[in-house]
Amino acid sequence: MAKRGESVLDLIEVMDRLRSPGGCPWDARQTHQSLVEYLVEEAYETVEAIEGGDDSGLREELGDLLLQVVFHARIAQERGDKGWDVDDVARGIVEKLIRRHPHVFADADADTAEQVEANWHALKAEEKGRASVADGIPAHLPALRQLAKEFPTKYTEACLAKLQTTFEGLHEAWADGTTKEFLRRPQSRKPLAISVVWVLCRLRSRTISIFRLQKHPRGTGNWPWPVGAFPTPVVR
Repeated sequence: MAKRGESVLDLIEVMDRLRSPGGCPWDARQTHQSLVEYLVEEAYETVEAIEGGDDSGLREELGDLLLQVVFHARIAQERGDKGWDVDDVARGIVEKLIRRHPHVFADADADTAEQVEANWHALKAEEKGRASVADGIPAHLPALRQLAKEFPTKYTEACLAKLQTTFEGLHEAWADGTTKEFLRRPQSRKPLAISVVWVLCRLRSRTISIFRLQKHPRGTGNWPWPVGAFPTPVVR
């Protein structure tokens, strides 16, 4: 029976062969930049497998993501002394996990998942010198994903409840002919702005799961938009 991790070493050896002289011409000419589209595609396909409950598909897509990690590490390794390899990648994440779990590997206290998450974000901000939770969000991250990173998960339900209240107020203002006065109020405009972002991303993104909550599924009466209100985008 193979030891755990042996197949990862096999993958590294296969990649070494593909990138070496006499290997594959296509693999040999790839760069970090040329592989970006494949990295993004595999990430989306992994999410799709998760959301579709496709367990075997998830295993396959995670393998494709692992290939991307090994591929990029091999490309970096070829830079010699100025590069790094897959061991450096693994070593870095091991050190990070130990550093950000002081309640497991040191003497810090964290009895709940919420405390662990708070400690993680605090340590991350300290390590990277960030003053805001919005710092460090990639510019290419879809808008809805950015929004989700700026608003912690524990606040999502509160945001949804606020949106629902705002839409109810807008409906009443429309009926009373006081829509302009309603929209002039800052407490009305901000939730509406968030909802506009959600709608735009709903029409454009292929994976929308940030605001899915068990207590607020679309179409149950608790969600501002009924099922089928916005068409699911066709991805070609």
